[in-house]
Amino acid sequence: MEEGSSSNENDYSRRRRRVEGMKVVVGMVVLQVATAGMTILCKISVDRGMSLRVLIAYRYIFGAALLCPLAFFLERGTLKENLYIASVKMGSATLAVAISNLLPAFTFILAVLFRLEKLQIRSRASQAKVIGTFVGIGGAALLTFCKGARLQLWSIHAHLLRRHAGSPKRAT
Repeated sequence: MEEGSSSNENDYSRRRRRVEGMKVVVGMVVLQVATAGMTILCKISVDRGMSLRVLIAYRYIFGAALLCPLAFFLERGTLKENLYIASVKMGSATLAVAISNLLPAFTFILAVLFRLEKLQIRSRASQAKVIGTFVGIGGAALLTFCKGARLQLWSIHAHLLRRHAGSPKRAT
């Protein structure tokens, strides 16, 4: 009797693994079919005279209409985004980028501490991970603590309708 139940469990686990493996394949096929369908619809629309700008606007509108409900129900945990924007407001963009680039280093350190990652100092892979962690932390510290010259790439005070004093006048 026990052999029959273990056989059923093995069949169930095999079927479950097969279904799990097929999810990725089905997802890729659905994505390719949707992309091909969208491309065909765009080609038909342009051939019938639709403006390219209108077509792009429609694509964005329909994409937003499809994705916004999904994002609302599936991405409720947006605390990290709010904290990130608050950190940019209170600090600097350099600090925010430096800290976000440290995520792999922190992940590696936590994985070693919780023994999810084995640190074998003689292997090249472990040496590369340790060196990468130190370089990442050192680079973030360098970006954060060292302040260079302030760069002003463009001027915010642009007067688009006023002419400069040295510009030639138009003939009327």
